[in-house]
Formats: sequence, C-alpha cells, structure tokens
Amino acid sequence: MLRPNWRAFHTSAEDAVYLAEELGGGLDAQDLLELGHFQCYVRVTDTRTGERLPAFSVELEPPPEGNEHLATRLARLSAERYGRDALDVELDLQSALERVRGPQAPAQANNADESPKPPEPAAPDSGTPAPGASVVGAELPDGGNARAPASGA
Repeated sequence: MLRPNWRAFHTSAEDAVYLAEELGGGLDAQDLLELGHFQCYVRVTDTRTGERLPAFSVELEPPPEGNEHLATRLARLSAERYGRDALDVELDLQSALERVRGPQAPAQANNADESPKPPEPAAPDSGTPAPGASVVGAELPDGGNARAPASGA
C-alpha cells in the first residue's frame, strides 16, 4: 500500500525551492513552477517496507462542472441550519472586541490634549465594524431575516 508524503501543485518561487528539495528525485524549483493545470508531483512511501519512492508527476482530470441549482440549494440549506442573524453576529463581534480591549481608563477615553476625531469608517461589505462604532438595527442591510426583539422584557 502506498501513502503519499508530498503532493506539490503549482507554487510560489519561494515554496518551489523548498518543495523541490523535499520531493528529491532530481526535481528543481523550475519543474514545480512550470506545472500546468491539474498537474502535480507526488512522493509516496510504500507502507509495507517503509521505502520512500522517487517523486513522479501526475496529471489529474479536471473537476466536474458545477451544478448551479445544487449549489444554490446547498447554500440555502446550510444558511437555514447554521446561519445566524446579522445583528447577533455583529453584537457578538462587538462584545469580543470589548473583552480584548479591556476596560479603558477615563484618561484614555477622553484625552483633553487632543480634539476628538471621528472614527474612520470600515470598508463597505467587510463585515468589520468601524472602530468605536455600535451596530443599530436600522444600519443592517435589509436581508429579510432580521428578528423582532423578544417580548416580555
């Protein structure tokens, strides 16, 4: 039985130098840099004898074409099962950031020597709140899945 130790597909020049040495068998970095689509070099070990066999090249079949209907259905099912409200995620992120920052001393929060500067906005659609910003329900994109506040509070 053969067990692959290394599989090297097209890599960066820096990684190719390292991988060529690990693969051995007379391969050099240029061999790895010239790999085409769906091609790789493999080095395997014979698990019965422990012998590491010389590296060899492999040409793989291209992946099958995607099924857009199936992909959409799987994404929807995943969102239904694992998805969370955007507001809940944003509030969890804010809470985590506050724990990481820790309590701020009043001198840090309002330094009298400096005029207050407005926080820089976060990049659009980055999922990152702007520094010092709070998320308010009205700021969330209308995805149709915002939950109503819990009653009885």
